[in-house]
Amino acid sequence: MTAPDGAANASAVGAVASDGWALEQLTTFLFGLAEAANPDALAREAVDGAAEAMEAEVAALVVDGTVVAAIGFAHGSIPDDDLLAFVTERPSTAVLPGIGPCHVSVVYFDADRDKVPNVARNNALIVARTGDAGFSIEERNLLRGMSRALALSLQAARVLAAMRERQNLMERLTRIQRSINSRAPLPEVLQAIVEGAADLIGDTVAGLRHLDPDDPNYAVLWSTLNIEPGEALGDRIRVGDGAGGRAISENQLVVMHEYSHRDDALSNWRETRLEAAMAAPVHESGVVVGSLVVGSRVPGRRYSDAEQSILMSFADHVSLALTDAVTTDALHRALEAARHDAMHDELTRLPNRALLRDRLEQAWVRGCRSGLPVALLFLDFDDFKDINDSLGHDAGDQLLVALAGRLADSLRPGDTIARLGGDEFAVLIDNLTASTTAEDVAKRMLEVLTEPAVVNGREVTMRGSVGIAVSDFSEQSSQSLLYSADLAMYEAKRRGGGRYVLYQPDMHQGTLERLDVEQALKVAIASDQLVLHYQPIEELPSGRIIGAEALVRWQHPVRGLLGPTEFVPVAEASGLIIGLGEWVLRRACEEASRWPDGIGISVNLSPRQLEPDLPQLVADVLSRSGLSYSRLTLEVTEASVMADSSETLWIIEELHAMGVHLAIDDFGTGHSSLARLRTLPVDELKIDMSFVSSLDVDHGSEVLVSAIVALAHGSGLIAVAEGVETAGQRRRLVELGCDRAQGYLLSRPIDAESIAKMLQGRVLVQNT
Repeated sequence: MTAPDGAANASAVGAVASDGWALEQLTTFLFGLAEAANPDALAREAVDGAAEAMEAEVAALVVDGTVVAAIGFAHGSIPDDDLLAFVTERPSTAVLPGIGPCHVSVVYFDADRDKVPNVARNNALIVARTGDAGFSIEERNLLRGMSRALALSLQAARVLAAMRERQNLMERLTRIQRSINSRAPLPEVLQAIVEGAADLIGDTVAGLRHLDPDDPNYAVLWSTLNIEPGEALGDRIRVGDGAGGRAISENQLVVMHEYSHRDDALSNWRETRLEAAMAAPVHESGVVVGSLVVGSRVPGRRYSDAEQSILMSFADHVSLALTDAVTTDALHRALEAARHDAMHDELTRLPNRALLRDRLEQAWVRGCRSGLPVALLFLDFDDFKDINDSLGHDAGDQLLVALAGRLADSLRPGDTIARLGGDEFAVLIDNLTASTTAEDVAKRMLEVLTEPAVVNGREVTMRGSVGIAVSDFSEQSSQSLLYSADLAMYEAKRRGGGRYVLYQPDMHQGTLERLDVEQALKVAIASDQLVLHYQPIEELPSGRIIGAEALVRWQHPVRGLLGPTEFVPVAEASGLIIGLGEWVLRRACEEASRWPDGIGISVNLSPRQLEPDLPQLVADVLSRSGLSYSRLTLEVTEASVMADSSETLWIIEELHAMGVHLAIDDFGTGHSSLARLRTLPVDELKIDMSFVSSLDVDHGSEVLVSAIVALAHGSGLIAVAEGVETAGQRRRLVELGCDRAQGYLLSRPIDAESIAKMLQGRVLVQNT
C-alpha cells in the first residue's frame, strides 16, 4: 500500500516557493559561505544555513569521513557514529539521541568526483527534523544545490588558505594575491606574476608555459617578459626539453647553470647567450599543467636557495590563480545548475511549481499589456495510484517520465509544462489567439495519455482529468488562475475523469461548501457527534444472527442524522478518514464487547488506513475494549487487497496472524486475480449488492453469484451476500449454498441500543 502522498506538505512548500523561496534560500546560503573566513568557519556556516533553510533541528557536515560540524545536539554529545552511518545508509527516517524520531535527508558532495569517478562518497551534508512532514522534492532539490556550492566553496577556502600562508613572502606576492582574490582577469594576474618573479629574482627574461590544449606533448607560451619573437623561449616546445619542458615532465624545480655549455639546453636559446635558466612546475587543481621559467644573461649567474624558493612561491601563485579561475568558473556553473535544480522537477526535469508561478506572473504582465488571454491547464492522472500499487514505484516513475515527455512534445514551443508533484502537471499557454486553443490543448493531452506505454514489459494506458482556467485579467492576481484550474480539474475528476472541464465561478462555491463540511467534520470527530448503527449478519440457512456490520452516521447539530455518503468522501479527500476510521474501530469494538459471546463485529477499513501502524492500533483497541481477536472482522475493498503491494500484504498477514478475520468487501466489482486470491490471508468474500439485488429476476446475476460462492468455497472462504431485500433473494442464496447474508430483509441499520436488544432477544429464543 502506498503511503499518503503528503499533499498538505507539498501544498505548503508550493506556497512558499511561489515567492521564490528556493532561490532566496540558496542565495542566502551562498552569501553566508562567501563571508566565511576559513574552512572551519565555512563548515559552521554551512550547517547553520542548511538547518535554517530546511527548518530542521539538526544539521551536520561530514568531510573525508569525519563530522567536522554539527548543530542541534547538546555540547559534547554529537552522535558521530550515527551521523557517519547516515552517509553510507542514507535513511529517510531515523531516531537520533536526544532528538527522537526524525525525517532525514543526506546529500553527497565532492568537487573532485568528476575527475576521480570511483572516489568514495564520504563527504555529505545531513539535515534532520522532527514532525510529520518529510522532505519535499523542492527541498531535496535545494539541498543538492547547496551541496554543490558547498563542495566548491570548501575547495576555494582551502586554496585561499594556502594563498594567505604565503602572503608574507613579500609585497609583490601580496599584491598578486589580492588580484587573485579580487577575481582580476586571469591574463592580468599571470602577467603580474611573471613580471614579479623576474623583478624579485633579478632576471632579464621570464615566461609562463602551459600545456597545448590540442597536444599535451607540447607546451606553449602564455605570458612573457623581454622575449622577442623567434627566441626559443617564445616557441612551442616539446615537454621534457629545456628547463621549462623538464619542469613539466619531472614535476619539480629545474635549475640549469652554465646554460650555453649544457647538452640538454635548447640549441637556439644558446645563441641568446643565456647563462642560467630556472623553471618551476605550475598546477591546476593538483595536476601539473605548465611551468614558470626565468633566465639570465649575467655571466656566471647562479641561483641561490632563496631565489629558488621565490620562484617556487611565484609558481605556487600561478597554480593558485589557475585553480581559483577554474574554481570560480565551476562555482558560477554550479550556481546556475543549482538555480536550475531549484526550479525544475528532479524526476522529469520539467519546470516545477516555483518556475511555473514565475512564468505565469510574467505572462500575466504581458497579457495585461497586450490584451491577449492567458490559459492555465491542470492535469492529474486518473487512478495512477493503481500503477504504483500493482507495478511498483519505480515503474510508476518510468511511466511519469515517458508521459511527461509525450505531453511536452504535444505543446507549442512557447508553452510551459510543469510537474507540480506526484502525477499532477500544469500547462501555461501564453498569448491565446482563439478561444478554443486551450480546449484543443486539453484534448491533445488526453489523447497522448491514452496511447499505450510499455513499462516493465507491460503495456499501460492512462486516463487523465484536465481543468482549464482562462484569464481575462479581471482576477485579483495571476495566482488566482492556479486555484481556478485546480478547482476545474477536481470537477473533471468528480464527473468520472477522462475529460476536461472549463472553470466556472460556481465551482468556487462548491469548494467552500466542501471546506465547510471538512471543518465541521473535524469538530464532529473531536466532539462525539458521530454515532454507529449496526446491520445484523445472518447465517444461512439456520437464520441465526452471528454478527453485525458497523456503519457510521453523523448526528449533525443542524442537518440531523447524515448517512456516510454525505461526509465520507470529504473525509477520504481531506485525510480525515484516518481519524474517522480509528474512531469507528474503537467505538465498534467497545460496544460489541457488551454483546453476547460469539457475536462478531465487522468494521470497514479505508484503503488509506492500510498503513504499517494498523496492526498495533488494532491490538491496542482490542486490549482496551476486552473484545477477543476472533470476534473482529475487518472489511477491505477488493481493489486495495488485490493491489500488488508488499506493504499491504504484510499488514494483512500481520492482522490475520493476530487472529483477526478479514473480508473482501464488494467482491465482484474489481479485477481480482484468482491465483492471488488463493494466497491471501482472508476469511470472507462479501458479494456486492448489485449482483444480489437482481438475483430473483436475472439469470445472469444468478450465474455470477453461484460462481462467486463456488470460488469462495474452493478457496476455503465464507461467502456473505450483501443487500438482501426479498425473501426470494434469500431463498435462492440458500439454494446456491451462500453461507451468510445481510440486508433490509433481515433489518435496516439500527442504533447500538436496538442491536443490543435484538441480539439479546435472539439468544434467549435460541436458548429456549
